[in-house]
Amino acid sequence: LPILWIVVYVTQLDQDYWQPFVPFVDVISLWMGVDDIPRLEQHVDRCHEVFPGKQISVGSYIRDYRAMRANPLDKIELQYETMLRLWQQGRIDGYNVLSACELDIATAECEWIRDFIAAH
Repeated sequence: LPILWIVVYVTQLDQDYWQPFVPFVDVISLWMGVDDIPRLEQHVDRCHEVFPGKQISVGSYIRDYRAMRANPLDKIELQYETMLRLWQQGRIDGYNVLSACELDIATAECEWIRDFIAAH
């Protein structure tokens, strides 16, 4: 059977138009900007309320596209530590990293993510 993923940004979690899609969706790919990372846990909880029983995969940007620079390393660390804890608790099913085009630009950030993944 095909699996249907949809991309949802945390700013869209309070919008009613998701309800008609809920029966047909299998996985929510939940994305947020760097300023929303400190509230990642609350966003995941809200996503479970909007999409009960659905798998959640959290998206991780290496780059802050609005500011045109790499995300601050402390925010990346916070996001990955939170994602790991949420995954260990069974509250998320995984995560996605965007994007390979940053490997040559945000080397410190990419190396930190690689080392974090290798250690866990």
